[in-house]
Amino acid sequence: MSWRLAAIGLALVLIAAEEPRAQSKDAATGASSTGQSIDPLDLQRARAAGLKQRAGRVYYTKKFDLSTLPEYKPTQTMSGTIRQWGSNYLADSMLEKSLEDGFHKYHPDVKFENNLGSTFIGIAGLYARRAALAPMGRRATWDELQGYQRVFNTLPVEIAMATGSYDVAGWTFALVVFVNKDNPIAQLTFEQLDGIFGAERDGGWNGNEWDPSAARGPDKNIRTWGQLGLKGDRFGGRQVPRMEGLQTHRNSVDGRLAEGQPYRHHRLELETHAPSFDETAISSVECRLSVCNRHSGKI
Repeated sequence: MSWRLAAIGLALVLIAAEEPRAQSKDAATGASSTGQSIDPLDLQRARAAGLKQRAGRVYYTKKFDLSTLPEYKPTQTMSGTIRQWGSNYLADSMLEKSLEDGFHKYHPDVKFENNLGSTFIGIAGLYARRAALAPMGRRATWDELQGYQRVFNTLPVEIAMATGSYDVAGWTFALVVFVNKDNPIAQLTFEQLDGIFGAERDGGWNGNEWDPSAARGPDKNIRTWGQLGLKGDRFGGRQVPRMEGLQTHRNSVDGRLAEGQPYRHHRLELETHAPSFDETAISSVECRLSVCNRHSGKI
């Protein structure tokens, strides 16, 4: 009996919340080889300080003409409190106040109660019934949707409300594919990118629903530049180096490549002004992954 209880004890982990406290910093893990702290709380504080420095700056001055959109006309008087959990980018920028001020023009009696600490807490706030809205800097992951479904037996409504920043580092990023400036290829479809970075599979996830129509065989793998139409000894027979590395944004990348239908007929123009990596490689500036943050690092 005792070994069975031990097995159950190993399978279940109870995580309890505590008051904030410093994480341990022993000699082996407290600092990097350059003497800088690698403590996650120190990194979190440094990140927050950096965001405050650019919180009020306006980077894009172009104004969009919204005069052709139908005017919003309230059909009822609203009051009460709207609770939001989610992305700190709303609170760290001017977006939070701007959106709430706009809402208050039509519904001045509504209050907002926000916990905008991170995208990571957004969906959890919904299925813990602590929030009604979850502004996030990305789409919900499979795990987040699964947790929500287990509680409510349905899926949340997702509304795309903004795009990533184009050329400003430090905010929600845009995904960009890079090739060397001497590579003659000018564009790739999402299907071709799936062929380069993907592999044979018997389906794919559409949200948290398994979609067998996303299946494909090894015949769709693309491993040489010749398969993309390039000729000659310089490119034709050479392999496409599939640079792997940082995994942070793989959910965003893999989801777009494997989803299939919504992206299949889109073509992606390639950035070609990154001269400092192999002319046969395909990568990005930040993390040597195919699609990543355009401006936050160097190759």
